[in-house]
Amino acid sequence: KNSQNLINLRVVCIALLSTAISCSEFQDPKMHQIRNHIVSAFFKSLYSKSLEIVAVARTGLELVIVHQQKLPKDLLQHGLRPVLINLAEAKRLTLSGLEGLSKVLQLLTSYFKAEIGKKLLDHVSIWADQKLLEDLSSRPLLESMDVKIIVAILDVFHLLPPSANLFLDELVGIITKLDLWTKRTQSSPFRPALIKFMYMHPTDSVNFLLNHPDDYNYSQIFYSAIKDSNGSILLNEFNQSENISAFIDLLLH
Repeated sequence: KNSQNLINLRVVCIALLSTAISCSEFQDPKMHQIRNHIVSAFFKSLYSKSLEIVAVARTGLELVIVHQQKLPKDLLQHGLRPVLINLAEAKRLTLSGLEGLSKVLQLLTSYFKAEIGKKLLDHVSIWADQKLLEDLSSRPLLESMDVKIIVAILDVFHLLPPSANLFLDELVGIITKLDLWTKRTQSSPFRPALIKFMYMHPTDSVNFLLNHPDDYNYSQIFYSAIKDSNGSILLNEFNQSENISAFIDLLLH
């Protein structure tokens, strides 16, 4: 009971700070230090285990971005420090840390470079132990913390800046390998992350398929994607006259 009361108190306090920082008085340069303290509080609350606190903190940061456009570098570094420290080493990654990274990326994508994807792929390679995954193949995969971490890493890619499209080839390769080791196809826990990435980069995804017509694994992933509720995003790419005949050939193949 006390725990819930504290959560409710934090939610109300953050909402109050959000209202205050939106006021014109807080745009005065004299309020700079207080504004920074408030923004730091929003960042800290963004990593809370309480979904209620995270939601109201995210709203607060959204208001800050609307009014301030560009966050000061030192404030940004301080706010992102918990996430970036965990990202430095593969084995220091945790589910809560990766969830924190996802929350930050949803708000501040433009502040990140797509090169972070290379670091994430390196981390997947470290966590994806072939023998371990082959041993897990006969059991529910998501009971394994290693698999959960891999899935959480892959699920960050669709939140990266647009230039992250350059990782499509590598993502297809590594997820195909993970599916092979775990003996999974339609029930693969890794594919949904790739499909979300494909929706963010439909043109590149369609071109990749057309350039790899004999890649059975990718064709299956692609077909899973177009059957999804968001599949029209990819199908629309095939509505171009130069692509439609190739799409028919692939279906018949």
